[in-house]
Amino acid sequence: MWIKNLDNNKNTGLSYLITVVSLIFFILVLTVEFNVVYNGYKHDNNNGTSSVVNQKGFEKIINKIIK
Repeated sequence: MWIKNLDNNKNTGLSYLITVVSLIFFILVLTVEFNVVYNGYKHDNNNGTSSVVNQKGFEKIINKIIK
């Protein structure tokens, strides 16, 4: 459905809008995950558990994106 619309250029504005919104959402998710991991490393001096937990969660999310 979407591929046909892209080929026929009927819904170019809508598909462009969906692409931009999805890209912005993806960048926001990556930024939030980076902040979680960075803050985990930053607070590593208080207790050694936070960075390990955040790193494992980050790796799980990356593995889901790759697979």
